[in-house]
Amino acid sequence: MKIQNKLMSIYVWVAIVPLLILGAFTYVQARQALIDETLENIDGLAARFTAMLIEITERDDVTITTLSQEVIVKDIFDQTTEISVAARSSFSLPGVLTRLQRIDPKMRVLMVLDREGMVVASTDQERVGERYAGKDFFVQGQVKPKSNLYFKDAAGEVMLYLSAPVYDNNDQFVGVVVDEHYPKIV
Repeated sequence: MKIQNKLMSIYVWVAIVPLLILGAFTYVQARQALIDETLENIDGLAARFTAMLIEITERDDVTITTLSQEVIVKDIFDQTTEISVAARSSFSLPGVLTRLQRIDPKMRVLMVLDREGMVVASTDQERVGERYAGKDFFVQGQVKPKSNLYFKDAAGEVMLYLSAPVYDNNDQFVGVVVDEHYPKIV
């Protein structure tokens, strides 16, 4: 009986060892294939996400550029140069908000800032007269349209500043238009 048990255990080991080796090899191969597939999916997702961000940024740049070239915004500078600083604080854009929001339906607040960074007109009356001279959106908006300046508002909601320079009819820099914007995809 002892020989039979020994032979049986030898046969079992002879059968189990190759199965264990084959199982380990199959596991390593399957694991590597899963890792490779996951990395390919992540690369594809990253490429799509990058393309989407580029599209959103380009769309935001077009939006803020369109706002900065609006006749209404340019007219604000013509009107504010003729009135005193005290009178500027009462100047707002309530009558044109609907028209401007057709350009950017995600707009929360539109501000028009003069060369010194003071708000000369806004859809939010309380902002008129505030100064933003050192803020990134004003500094960068003086040079070219800028649309990747994210911040959190008082309620903790993520917002985005879109800003662009405003030029008069003689191509002279007169100020910056700023759109506080909900960065949600519409």
